[in-house]
Amino acid sequence: MGTCDRATGKCACRAGWEGAACERLACPTGPTGTAACSGHGQCISMLQADTMNDGWQLNTTTSPYSSGGHWEASKIYGCVCDLGFGGYDCSERLCERGMPFDTDIAATKPEVARLYCKCDTCSQAGTFRLKFRGMRAVITADMTATQLAAALMALRSVRSTKLGGEIDREVITACAPTCSPDPSVSTGAHICSTSGTTTTINFNGEPGDVPALTVESVSLGTNSAATMVTQLVLTCSATATPTGAFVLTGSRGVPATMAVDVLGSEDDVRVAVRSLPGLSSATTVVFNSGHTTVCVASATVTTTVTITLAYGNYPIGLISNTLTGTTITLASSDGATPSLECCGGGDCAGGQCSCADGRGYLAGYGQCAGLFVRQSPWNGQEKCPGVLLSPRNFNVTAMPTNELHFYWSDDDPSAGPIPSPPGKTFYWNKASDPPATATNSKPFSPSFAVTGAVVTNAIALDMGARQIYWGSGTKIYRSSLPRDMTASALSTAAATLPASFADAAGTVQYMALDLRPDKPDKQFAYWTEAAASGAAAGSVMRKSLDASTVHDLGAAMKLGGAALTVVSPAGIAIDFNSDALYVLDRGALAGSTLDGCLIRCDLSTYDPSATPPSLNLPCTVLIDVSGGTAASGIAGALREPQGLVLDLASDRVWITDRDPNVPGSGVVIRASLIDISKFRDATFLANYHTYTPTTVYEVTEVLRYSNITAGTKLQDPQSIIVDPRPVAAGKTAGIYFTDTSLGNVYHYDTATAAVTLVKDLWQPRALAIDFGQGPPEGIQYLDCSGHGTCDGYASNFKCTCSDGWSGAACSTATCPYGTAWFDEPREDGTAHYPAECSNMGACNRATGQEPRASVCRAPLDPLVVVQLPSPAEATNSNVVLNAPLIAGDGQSCVLAVASIGLPQLIMLAARQHRNFMVSHVTVTEHAGRCMTMRELALARTDQYLDPASVVYGALPPSGKAWDTDKIQGCLCDAPPYWGGAYKGPSYHNASDWTGFDCMQRACPVGDNPNFSRGNAWPPVQQLSCGALSDATAAATFALSFRQATTSTLQASTATQADVAAALSVLSTLGDVIVSPSSSAVQFCGGTALAVTFRTELGTIPLLRVTQSSPVITVQPVDVTRSCTSSGATQPCGRVPAQALECSGQGICDRSTGTCTCFPGWTSSDGFGGLGHRRDCGYYVGQAAARTKKK
Repeated sequence: MGTCDRATGKCACRAGWEGAACERLACPTGPTGTAACSGHGQCISMLQADTMNDGWQLNTTTSPYSSGGHWEASKIYGCVCDLGFGGYDCSERLCERGMPFDTDIAATKPEVARLYCKCDTCSQAGTFRLKFRGMRAVITADMTATQLAAALMALRSVRSTKLGGEIDREVITACAPTCSPDPSVSTGAHICSTSGTTTTINFNGEPGDVPALTVESVSLGTNSAATMVTQLVLTCSATATPTGAFVLTGSRGVPATMAVDVLGSEDDVRVAVRSLPGLSSATTVVFNSGHTTVCVASATVTTTVTITLAYGNYPIGLISNTLTGTTITLASSDGATPSLECCGGGDCAGGQCSCADGRGYLAGYGQCAGLFVRQSPWNGQEKCPGVLLSPRNFNVTAMPTNELHFYWSDDDPSAGPIPSPPGKTFYWNKASDPPATATNSKPFSPSFAVTGAVVTNAIALDMGARQIYWGSGTKIYRSSLPRDMTASALSTAAATLPASFADAAGTVQYMALDLRPDKPDKQFAYWTEAAASGAAAGSVMRKSLDASTVHDLGAAMKLGGAALTVVSPAGIAIDFNSDALYVLDRGALAGSTLDGCLIRCDLSTYDPSATPPSLNLPCTVLIDVSGGTAASGIAGALREPQGLVLDLASDRVWITDRDPNVPGSGVVIRASLIDISKFRDATFLANYHTYTPTTVYEVTEVLRYSNITAGTKLQDPQSIIVDPRPVAAGKTAGIYFTDTSLGNVYHYDTATAAVTLVKDLWQPRALAIDFGQGPPEGIQYLDCSGHGTCDGYASNFKCTCSDGWSGAACSTATCPYGTAWFDEPREDGTAHYPAECSNMGACNRATGQEPRASVCRAPLDPLVVVQLPSPAEATNSNVVLNAPLIAGDGQSCVLAVASIGLPQLIMLAARQHRNFMVSHVTVTEHAGRCMTMRELALARTDQYLDPASVVYGALPPSGKAWDTDKIQGCLCDAPPYWGGAYKGPSYHNASDWTGFDCMQRACPVGDNPNFSRGNAWPPVQQLSCGALSDATAAATFALSFRQATTSTLQASTATQADVAAALSVLSTLGDVIVSPSSSAVQFCGGTALAVTFRTELGTIPLLRVTQSSPVITVQPVDVTRSCTSSGATQPCGRVPAQALECSGQGICDRSTGTCTCFPGWTSSDGFGGLGHRRDCGYYVGQAAARTKKK
């Protein structure tokens, strides 16, 4: 992973590697390129990750990895991010996680932890610390359960506060010993005692299986203890004689070392539990049902397992797939509530949740979990999040502003006096916003007409179910709307009058729908009724949308505990964000008395699970509507209020009112539900979402004149609708309202105070508008961005994303998973589990962009990836390199070190400039091959460069061989001897490519005459072939040296010269002398041949023989002879020639592969004489200098 600077003896490591020997993979520095782990995490080794426990990301309790023979334990380093940060380099801001928006909070299972504390004096002096997600709280022995909960909620690692400092709810509650049956008794109890107390800690607002709490730094006295207690219940239900066994699993799914038979004893269960990682003798097992075995025929047995450790809850699982006639379940205290980023209702960007259209914060859930409704009425969802395709292909989450569909009821007085003509509801498509003239309206055929019925102000839309609710006389109808909103389709839909949805005692006045998909038990149709014949007061009613439940709310509405009578109810609206009902009461309907009022009732008290369902609605009369001066009693400043709408984006209420005895007294009133001055109060801000208004503020008579015709006053304004499309922060586009007497529909612009005539009708009353929440007309809209399926109305228009995509609109790409380079080892000593981008890169989550790719960290990129031509074709050819360069296949970071041999200048440029482009490069040689660890193992050679392949890793890679196909390295080329056709003395051994990237050249080797004293002798091997027999007469053979093989020779005809010629052309041999080498003498049956290697020095491998019959043998010849040896065949004093780089008499220049010889030394023949080896092995200087070199 680096090159050695021979002048200093220090390693120059390639980018991303560090250490004296370049032995460690450095931690990534993130986008800034300065601080390790982007300054938001710790840089630790695999070994440290195995032994550390931060109570959040690192949770192992044992450390078998250090003793498991894992080579990378102290070599691979990675990042463990701080709270709130993520990614392989800790550069990503994490978003809040919470329960999915469609989760029933009543059915959730929060985590329950148990703390045991025993102290000597139990005073404030006794302390210990509780660690949660890396953060620590100091706990004193005199704390109560309530104080313990407060100390934990103060930790930044606890999900307890929201935007603006708003308290979500009691995220953590604690009770000593338990929170049942009456938590008010136990919350004030102390958590420690001299006899020992167990305190139950409930993680109410932490979804999912939360990390364990850890007890640290206990200082409670000598006879004291503070530990966490994990409690589990094993239940066995047997219908017959039980058989089989089950296995318990511990932390990270590591199984116990022994299975438990269903007829096992307490001790069997105890031994199995204690064999799990990190557990020991601190485990008790109790059979609760009086039995002595885990299971009993035709009975149910419960077994309680209690584990006492410094941390808890300890995670235990169950594998029970070998049972017969038996069902075994394991109930733990772990949380089972699902957890999703941004509650599955939005996408995370820079640590902030970008919620899908119509979604926002919901208390108890989190960001993007709640429906952010801007107005009441709300028409419901009618599409999944997705993408709107336009010529520019941009992404939007809201429909175009001109896609508005209007619905209203109207009377035609030309058909006779009201109310004898039929009520008529028209569909109208508004072509501009607002229209320049009334001619833009498009009325279609009358629809939903009821002959002889009284026209009412009741119209409501459920656009998710494509239904319209409408009142006529004493009935409410529900009809389906077609998807194709055309005149003919509407006429067809209205051809048949549907059965009534609800029957009223009096004439239906106004209505509203509660369509919140996250509260299906509160989905009701609300309406107001005029007093029935003989009745003193009207009614406020509601009916569930499934038509199963009807409530008369009049009996449930309470004012100060007493019954609240609504004399003449009119407009009605629902505050979805605060779960409240608003109702207008017109009062006595006589004269011009100021007896109208606005009533607010709390709907959150409704408990549908009670038997019978609890229906008690505490109400408040908002009486401060006289311009800021509160009046006494119930009477306020309203005369005969009609329409009511809530602008929830700006916390305002809009009301239409008139004095029936004064022509031209119509007025539109706006008031604030919030005292704006209180926004400077931190306490008020903290409780803003739970604020309950008791009056109204900033009351303004917004409009008395129609402003269409000069001097024309409003006469009888009735239905009113907020246009919720935002134009600025805290502001909406305006309101629409009808004036029955003037016969018009108006639009009031809140920004300019301009009034526009929208439609000139007869006598319009009810008004409803589809604000473009459905699929727009004439434009292609892709549900779920085209990367998933829309689950539709029944599933609250939730997207199910296709593989590779995520987010509320399936617009966030996910990247492939690969074996992680760095992660926390598990208790069984295994690591490197699948992770996105192999935990060594960041996923490119560009919305909807293909292809998705991992952007791998630079140290793992190949330096250059290019297909080289063959050496012959490469000469004078052009090679173009394009950057940036991505490791692997562009999907997961699976490659480590990869490069090819190009001129070093080009390589340095590519390293320093990611966008460097090179052209017109002449490539003359191939320097090596990029191979995986598996391939390198198969290409392995021994010390003599003979094949010695081994198998590394399995398929798929696992265990210690996790790196089988991940790490790539270079197998450098060993060029053939230079000289080619020149032969003879011009031969010299070419410089091999070397180095981690094959970018260095090895220098020639030779003998050092200072050691051999000029008596070096080349290696010699003897080839022998005995006389052939009839059985071996047809034998063939070939000779090999360092993986180069001669042509096949026929043993019966090959001469000594044939053998010599075959060896002389091997690319791995330089100058070789075969003696004797007569062309007239056959090799087999003749004299043994001596093969002298003039260019291969040192210890070399034997020639290998591939033969069809065993006729040839090879053996080395000992060239070492002392001067006293008798019968020596070589001169005395000869020693084998050494193979030293630059013969030990020069310095190697690895950029060129040439030796710079010391003074007096030059190229030798390898044996002390002058030659062409370029190895500094021949001395030409003075004898004195030579002596000095010794």
